[in-house]
Amino acid sequence: MKRTLLALAACTMAACTLAACASAAPSMQAEPVDAAAIDTASVIERTERAFAADAGIRGWVASFKTYAADDAVVLWSGRPDNAQAAISSLPDSTIDTSLKWRPLWVGAARSGDFGFSTGPVFNGTSHSQYFSIWRKNADGAWRWIYDGGFSSDGPP
Repeated sequence: MKRTLLALAACTMAACTLAACASAAPSMQAEPVDAAAIDTASVIERTERAFAADAGIRGWVASFKTYAADDAVVLWSGRPDNAQAAISSLPDSTIDTSLKWRPLWVGAARSGDFGFSTGPVFNGTSHSQYFSIWRKNADGAWRWIYDGGFSSDGPP
């Protein structure tokens, strides 16, 4: 009798736990596709590709100056620095067009004014991955507000 009551209590607790989990489980329905976020991501991708193409023509220093927001941040010195100041400290005569990159993955906020891009980078001798955060300015232009990366073993 004692065993039967113990088994009944265990089954009751298990049933209550399963019922609680089932009612707390998130819906398995797919969220609707957000067309605005997809459109925004497409704009960010086109901007990133234009940025990379510009760097291939004018050099990465000039291109980074053009596409960086005034308050953009880089971690080139191992600490956060204003990107425009860090870029401006480089010689204007630097026309290095060896830096090549392309976006592989782009995402955007539903608000339509914020997003990211990431992909491979090759500087002529080594491979790395970049990650940029983009913001739409009041004038409608997209500028990156963070640009960083890390080295990798080879091409993706």
